[in-house]
Amino acid sequence: GSKTCQSCYQPQCSEGGYQVGATKTGYICKAVTYFGCSCYDCSTPDPCYNLNDRNPCTYGCETTFSQCTSKCSKCYTDNCRNRSAVIVNCPSNATCPKFADCSSKISSWSCNHGYHKEGNSCVVDCTPKAAATGCPYGTESCSNGCGGTTTCCKKCTLPACNSITSKPVNSSYTTASCTDCSGTKTVNTGWACNSGTYSSNGGCYEYCKHGSILYSDNTCSVNVISGKTPIGIVIFINSDGRSGKVIALTSASGYAWQLRGSTKDISCVTNYKGPPSEKYYKYTGESDTACLVSQGISNFPAANYCYNYSVAGERGWYLPAGGEIYLLSASALCLNTHNFRACYPEPIQMENIGDKSVLEATVNKLKAAGYNVFPLDFGNDTQKYISSNEETGSNGKKIWIFGHSFTNYSKFNHTTASATVYTRCMKNFSI
Repeated sequence: GSKTCQSCYQPQCSEGGYQVGATKTGYICKAVTYFGCSCYDCSTPDPCYNLNDRNPCTYGCETTFSQCTSKCSKCYTDNCRNRSAVIVNCPSNATCPKFADCSSKISSWSCNHGYHKEGNSCVVDCTPKAAATGCPYGTESCSNGCGGTTTCCKKCTLPACNSITSKPVNSSYTTASCTDCSGTKTVNTGWACNSGTYSSNGGCYEYCKHGSILYSDNTCSVNVISGKTPIGIVIFINSDGRSGKVIALTSASGYAWQLRGSTKDISCVTNYKGPPSEKYYKYTGESDTACLVSQGISNFPAANYCYNYSVAGERGWYLPAGGEIYLLSASALCLNTHNFRACYPEPIQMENIGDKSVLEATVNKLKAAGYNVFPLDFGNDTQKYISSNEETGSNGKKIWIFGHSFTNYSKFNHTTASATVYTRCMKNFSI
């Protein structure tokens, strides 16, 4: 009939089909029966013709061509589909190598030196803390640092050793041994006044001595102290070292014992027979002055002067008696052990008074410091001091005047006001 059978030779039925010259036709040869004849048909297109096959793939073919499953269009880039990671993320302080054919997955992991595995972490290797010994404050249970317990020393709970850091002048620290959490030490526990001083109102002050300066703050010192106001010089000191008699720094002349025209014996004033019948131990100036004040002080100029005398607000001065004036004139003769009782009766002791040279030295110290201090006229007797004593048996017409030598004394009329007869006040003090 009209059908023809095209012949395709077998050697030419490879990929791409029938070949004309050097060019593939793109058709494949298929054996067919055509009109009862067996032959080859070359009219069917080849689906794999001209497709780029990626095979052979190192890690296998991921995708083939849809129209030609015998050819690979995409290869796998790694072998991760066949690998399982031993841990998702690498822990701190660990080394985590990856698979050679899968760089995104960890093949194994190990902890670095000094660490060990605990679950999926690396923790520091632990050496348990040893039990403590020699604990001075006892022991208690505590962590061993590795999850267990051990014995630890209790902390010190001793109170701190406190040491005082300030003390008054003329004092020394008292000390004691004290132990606190820092160890044993010597601490200042307080203070004590030095020898020759006493404690008062939080301070340490010199005991008064014969010749000490009495200050307005009621303290004594053998030295001139800047900033303090001297009010007198100690001429008699009691055994307590804190009380006695002080003489004023200045004196005044021209004051009569009693006003003219009003002379009479004052019964409450101590009468004094005078040496040698009586010794120089009348110490009644304070009571005599009180007596004269009670009689009407305006009639007794010398007593009035001392009654109103004031230094830095310090009152309480009086006109001294004969024995009190004589305290100024104590000399080596009187201070000799054998002669002391010839000058002073009981209860006066040698430690109560001192050589007049000590008083003279104090006067000179004060003058050198610029203070107005009247001389005590030691040894010259150019000045004589009026006393509070009347003469015994004079019917109130004579009073005693004393100088500084052992025997220099005299009697004046009550109303005499001499430029060479001085009024120098005294005061009993207690500090």
